[in-house]
Amino acid sequence: MGRSIEQKRKKLKRKQRLKDAKKNWLTQTITSKNILPSYCQWYGVDKLCALIELEMLGHSFSEEYKQNIMKEIEEKRSQKKARKRKHQQHLEDNFDSDESFAFIVDYTEGGAPIGITHEEWDEMENLNRVPPNLLNNEVMIKLPKNTSELIRQLDHNQPLENLVQYSIAITLYVSKLLSLSEAATVAGLNFTDFINLLTSNHIPWNTDLEDSHFDHQSSLQSLIFEEASYNNKEE
Repeated sequence: MGRSIEQKRKKLKRKQRLKDAKKNWLTQTITSKNILPSYCQWYGVDKLCALIELEMLGHSFSEEYKQNIMKEIEEKRSQKKARKRKHQQHLEDNFDSDESFAFIVDYTEGGAPIGITHEEWDEMENLNRVPPNLLNNEVMIKLPKNTSELIRQLDHNQPLENLVQYSIAITLYVSKLLSLSEAATVAGLNFTDFINLLTSNHIPWNTDLEDSHFDHQSSLQSLIFEEASYNNKEE
């Protein structure tokens, strides 16, 4: 019974978590020192998620503490990328290739190679590379469900240049083409302001959360041009 309740609690969406925390979790006696790890453990979320939601619940953290959390997250992402590069190097060192196949994983009984062709490999590589000229390419980028609609609903009282800049940064971040720090730089904002931009517009800020389902595709170019069209109509 207890295990079932715990699993159910850890599957709550943000809105449900905040409601539950106000009603139950915040009534517990928890010191400021361990409030963040306790929240992470109780709801099964990572530190960035806990940090954002605890601030939404009224708890404040120092800028130094938040920067340390962001640094820790970035370090973990760097380690993950390093492991990925190591794995790729392992593949390159342990699999054959020829003029037709980038990776040969096996051979048929007749000796014909089975694997990934150079063309297929190039296509996969291109999916993980930020295009050199975003505005002149119809790039299909995978986004969490409803994110493209949320991007279109950004505060239209801001200058069009800012909206386009924010749209690009958010799109590249949620599609995992840029890290949080890189996306913040593209948006021309610091860490905290960029996260506030995401949360204030209800855009998934943590691409590893269970409610970030990458089941929707949208063109970055169309997002930008639709943003411009909307502003022209307003004028």
